[in-house]
Amino acid sequence: VFTVISQHRFDDVVNLIKTMIEDNVFGKVTLVNANLICSRSNEYYSDSYWRGTKDLEGGSTIINQSFHMVDTLNYLFGLPKNIKSYRKNLKFKDIINTEDTSVSIVEYNDFLCTIVSTNTSIQEWKTSIQIVGTEGDVIFNIDFPEEIIELNISQEKLDKYKSSLEKIKENYNVNITKPANYYGLSHTKQFSNFINCIEDKEKLKVGVEESLSTQEFIERIYE
Repeated sequence: VFTVISQHRFDDVVNLIKTMIEDNVFGKVTLVNANLICSRSNEYYSDSYWRGTKDLEGGSTIINQSFHMVDTLNYLFGLPKNIKSYRKNLKFKDIINTEDTSVSIVEYNDFLCTIVSTNTSIQEWKTSIQIVGTEGDVIFNIDFPEEIIELNISQEKLDKYKSSLEKIKENYNVNITKPANYYGLSHTKQFSNFINCIEDKEKLKVGVEESLSTQEFIERIYE
């Protein structure tokens, strides 16, 4: 039994958004914007033999810091049709030979998407994923704790998901005062899924196929 850590596929927020997309809550999706800004120091790279190196890490802000954001997009929407990326090293020019800032314009069959990532910010960690559709829109994050930042849908649709939304808000309130962990809350859920799969109690959620698909997504960003 083989798995790769993709803990945000187990987030309550992410799975609620996935259900909403499948239920056509937002109507026809027209635009998705995914953003990550975070902070990395010179020492983060200079004290490491592999970080920020083309040969050993393969890249920087996308393959390292934005991996889970790209994986979340892949989980929600699958692989895109085309990707055009612009990458620059703007802060760590004398320290790394990979990118610290990246902007990708992504084309799906039915909508457009942007993926923006930089590790040059003074903010430690902040993600934001926005989905815009003809019947509603949402902004959420996969931070610690995960949160729906803004949700605009009809009252009828809000009522349908009331209990799930209240659960997410309660989970946020319980964890907001705890020490931040930008890896999120869902590792234990993935570990449980892995163990249950070994014991033939549950289907594995993140296997070889899912992992290689996200790897392909990242490789296409770097192309």
